[in-house]
Amino acid sequence: MIRRFMILCAILIAFTGCSDSSIEREGGRTQEIVQESSVQASSTPDRLVVSDDTGAQSVSSAESSQMSSAKEEMSSMTQDFSVSSSQAQTSSMAASSASPAVDTNNLFAVRAEKEALEIDLKMLESRYRIGEIDDSSFRQEKDRLIQQKDTYDRLEDELERSQTYTFTLPETIDGKIQRLHEVERELEILEEEMDKAEDDYFMGKYTREEFVSLRTEQEQREDTLDEEEDWLDDYLDDWD
Repeated sequence: MIRRFMILCAILIAFTGCSDSSIEREGGRTQEIVQESSVQASSTPDRLVVSDDTGAQSVSSAESSQMSSAKEEMSSMTQDFSVSSSQAQTSSMAASSASPAVDTNNLFAVRAEKEALEIDLKMLESRYRIGEIDDSSFRQEKDRLIQQKDTYDRLEDELERSQTYTFTLPETIDGKIQRLHEVERELEILEEEMDKAEDDYFMGKYTREEFVSLRTEQEQREDTLDEEEDWLDDYLDDWD
């Protein structure tokens, strides 16, 4: 009887010890999974079960694939948009740097455009000196402006050969002398106005279009007055 009792006790002790050990191992394993945030495969082959300290979250592998594809598509769209924006900015810059349309049959419009180009060169050099543009951009833009100016120089020479003038002179000698003094005074005032217009354009008070339009009128007035002055001088010199 005593032997049977001892055997039963040993069996109970052994069973209790195995149960406790199993619980500790399971608890320890569960704790280890939580700390490492390990990934375990579930019974469903196309799903992943992720365990971490915030709880289990299930994410479909099919949904994960769709999300990845969507990200790639968004990345591609972003790159395309960036390229389009860059091209638009480049086109805008090219359009803003282009010279406005010039009446190449109008001598005075050609002269006005040539004067604007000379001031454009001065403004470019000023921007370069203060570091607003780099050396490569400066040289490229300078070459472009000089080439345009050379083109207008040749065009000006061609138009001057075919230019004609019409004005009415006083009949009397005294009238011619008086008119000569008036022309000289008008040219002095006009020269001051032209200098001011150049300064205003350089300082940004005129747009390029406004300056070219004003300068075209000034060039025509100056040219006509110069021709009239030359004619009066020659006439009075011959009369003396």
